[in-house]
Amino acid sequence: MSLPKIPCARFRPYNYYQLVSKIKQHFPDTELPDGGRLRWKHRILAFDRAEPYNNAKGFYYVTHPNSRADRLVQVFPLRYFSSYGGYHLLARCCFLVIDVFGNYDKSALTIDSPEMIFVAVKEKGLVE
Repeated sequence: MSLPKIPCARFRPYNYYQLVSKIKQHFPDTELPDGGRLRWKHRILAFDRAEPYNNAKGFYYVTHPNSRADRLVQVFPLRYFSSYGGYHLLARCCFLVIDVFGNYDKSALTIDSPEMIFVAVKEKGLVE
């Protein structure tokens, strides 16, 4: 008995150095209630192919009203999940997913969506 031939794409492994990012700023500077300013930047340090998280580093630049500046650095694991993983986690906690959006304007979730927003309710009649 011979196995059927399955067409497949050419394998191209990721270059590790392409996955590690440069320092990026995604949000504009924020004015703080005391009159100071906050700037937040981040960088992906390492990408773990076996687990759903990246090692990230956050940079927080705080400028106080008296012009004193502080730089705070935080290294943390940044966990992420797929839409299937989101459904699964919510179902395991007895939530029923009503809708899923790709942004706060209620647009559909696509591969290019900047967000993944689940609208869910607690299922009634289930024992916690």
